[in-house]
Amino acid sequence: MKNLIRSSALTLAAATLAFGCAPTGTISDNGAEEAAKGEFVFNPTENATNPVDPGKVDPATEADPSTVPGDEGTPTAGANNPEDRVAEPTEPVDEPAEGYDTEIPEGESAEGGSYGDNKDDEDPMNEASSDEVFGPGMEEPDTNGNSVGQIPNVGWKNGSKIDDWPEPVDLAPYPNSLPELPTPLTEPNYQPWTSGRSIQVHNGNVFVVSTEANSLVVFSEETGKAERIVNVGSRPEQVVVAPDGTAYVTLRYAASVAVVPEGSSQVSKTVKVGTEPFGLALSPDAQTLYVAISGENRVVAVTADKLSPLSNVPVANRPRGVAVNPNGEVYFSTQFGSVTRFQTKADGALVSASSLALRNENPADVAMHQGVKIGKTVATRAFANAVNPATGAVYVAHVNANPGSPEQSLTELQNTQAQTNTECETKCKSVCKNAGGYGGTVCNNSCNTNCNTTTLTFPHIIRPIEVSVSVFDPGADAPGAVENASPVLDQKTGEPMTALCDKPLDVAHHPEWSLLFVACKGTDNVLVLNSATKDPMRSTVAELKVGHAPNAITFSADGQYAYVRNTQSYSISRVNLAPLFSMQSLSAGTAAPNDNGGMFKQINSGKALTKPVLVEHEKEIVYAFDTLPTETLQLGRRVFTFSRFNGLSAKGFFACETCHPQGGTEDKLVWFVKDGPRQTPMLAGKIKGTEPFNWVGTAETLQQNITNTVKRMGGSGLTDAQKDALSEFLAEGLIPPPNPNVLAGGLTESQKAGKELFYHPAIGCAECHAGETATDGENWDVGTFTDLELEIHNFEGTAAEMSLNTPSIKGLYYSAPYLHDGSSHDLYDVLNATSATMGVSMQLTGKQQTDLVNYLLTL
Repeated sequence: MKNLIRSSALTLAAATLAFGCAPTGTISDNGAEEAAKGEFVFNPTENATNPVDPGKVDPATEADPSTVPGDEGTPTAGANNPEDRVAEPTEPVDEPAEGYDTEIPEGESAEGGSYGDNKDDEDPMNEASSDEVFGPGMEEPDTNGNSVGQIPNVGWKNGSKIDDWPEPVDLAPYPNSLPELPTPLTEPNYQPWTSGRSIQVHNGNVFVVSTEANSLVVFSEETGKAERIVNVGSRPEQVVVAPDGTAYVTLRYAASVAVVPEGSSQVSKTVKVGTEPFGLALSPDAQTLYVAISGENRVVAVTADKLSPLSNVPVANRPRGVAVNPNGEVYFSTQFGSVTRFQTKADGALVSASSLALRNENPADVAMHQGVKIGKTVATRAFANAVNPATGAVYVAHVNANPGSPEQSLTELQNTQAQTNTECETKCKSVCKNAGGYGGTVCNNSCNTNCNTTTLTFPHIIRPIEVSVSVFDPGADAPGAVENASPVLDQKTGEPMTALCDKPLDVAHHPEWSLLFVACKGTDNVLVLNSATKDPMRSTVAELKVGHAPNAITFSADGQYAYVRNTQSYSISRVNLAPLFSMQSLSAGTAAPNDNGGMFKQINSGKALTKPVLVEHEKEIVYAFDTLPTETLQLGRRVFTFSRFNGLSAKGFFACETCHPQGGTEDKLVWFVKDGPRQTPMLAGKIKGTEPFNWVGTAETLQQNITNTVKRMGGSGLTDAQKDALSEFLAEGLIPPPNPNVLAGGLTESQKAGKELFYHPAIGCAECHAGETATDGENWDVGTFTDLELEIHNFEGTAAEMSLNTPSIKGLYYSAPYLHDGSSHDLYDVLNATSATMGVSMQLTGKQQTDLVNYLLTL
């Protein structure tokens, strides 16, 4: 399938919260909550699952004069007032915060037995329970196949031909720089086990996580043939291999970590660690294992030998990537834009947490966006970390998103934004024109020097989403500084090379050279940066073209080869890196290729410069077969993922998955489009049967809504076949992540009470959020429109038509913030902000609010 897709976030289905259409009546309290037995109760942050806060006032302590008749009463303070709820700690802590368990369940041996309080939990995906242990006596798996089908297992084959991407249109020459020449590292100490990913190399073998096949496949580096296939459990995500050959695998849907001994085809031990374990890493001495528990907003440390608990600490914003530097500092990056660094005790336990901000600018932003600031740039989607084997610096791959601003929405009405400069001093300004959709802007630069204005000839695109890498030196509390530099030019497309990457899901450092690799799922490639540069983002030295949707990269022990895992061609690419070790050496004084009359000079660091190169993979092996059953679904997935398709978006900005990452979730951003603020909704599990679509319900079919969304993304349009395929994939192919609020034993007493409230006609929730889809498909004005939207609609004469479509409220545990403009940070805020317009939640006591929220989080 050639050159299918490229684009931005499909805001296809409404995900705001409404609780009915203002029925009237009364309701009585359903009694005190009973604690759920046999479960660990953590206190996740508001950023993820909007949990019940243990700091709320006891419902039995005092009466509330505003309660519903017949209710014993819960004081409004502590439940209805956000100020009275316990906030998440923001200061660094030396020990786990009060209210959090400090232990996780003990490990379980291969001989069986029970452990911990989660022993009755079942796998969220109806697979075998993650308590099941694959141990001695089990049948050896077939090395020619796995649970999906037979692997061809013919060894390395020539890499598939990489189709040329379509070149962007309407690009003009712009100032560009040359990267610095990569150099060998000084005394590197390469420890690949200190950061996890879905592919690793150890002792001549390539370990590959086969996520859909629930297995770990081990290939020979030399022959490319599978030597063993280990059935590990439900949805493995990442693997690290200790120096002794022991492999540790996170099982995302089994809430567990599995252990595979050196040379074994069986799991020797599993232990439950919490909902959605994702990233993992070993300490430099390989004695401690660190795991990011994404679904519960916490991180754990366990002993590597027995998986015995050491630490269990809260971390906000869905922790994903993990890396440990030589000093033993542990870095957890998060999906929604931050890094938490821990110090460690002698036994490996986590202490002294520090929250670190990611950079939100790139070199070209500083050099070429002078005098213009359109909206707030947000650093987010930090999925992966890596360690420099020579310096110990930690690299975090992420994106910088520019979702726009209220000013952009207003000026979009005139489709122009002018900025002037009246001071007679040297200043540069930009005149910018909105691209009409998700934050994209084209700016023409001009400079005023001694009252003489010079208009520069290049239009520069301020992209709505840019790849970035933040660098944290050991002990540093902030990332390295952003250098002022124009971008490196891609010789083939005429773009900045950084614009060639979308969805950076992995970052890895070369064992012996100053080469930093970023795997870009949305663009079928890997960008290579020079880590010896003070700011690696200004020194792109190469592009590697690989298979479809790469998400991880690692290296042979000698650094000769890179191995890339491609998630949609189900292959491993082998890339010969020899061209990167013999790049052209240019004088440090070489002028920039195009400095626009001296306005943007080449940075002279005193080091040799080079010209970037293009390298294609030479060999491939298949590690699994596609699990999607039809070509239509496969086409829809490709449209959803691939960002280099002019039909979907302009200039390779993004694809649907860019803003709906991890298979249709959400970026938790509010994008300012022509109609005003629109929060990105979650798609997975929320599309089928919920027409009409979009926030205002103007599209009767998914195909119609896709057409409208593509226009906002600047795409030239999809074919009918592509729209049909994408529609089918959105409805059938996206699986929501596990819900930590759904317990194997059924609803808790509080959740049961909340369910009664939800369906009680006097409250009215189910009147509009009805049936299996949890929506009536109607439009209502519930009083949540912003002043900005009122101004826009008054300008257009459409204020009388303002209303919002009732969304499905499935997946509320994941989809904070709420309401169409993202103005409510948790469900309590929603109930309070709309207490008189969406149902009659004003009648609920604090205890009843808690029960209702507890139930809503199970949907």
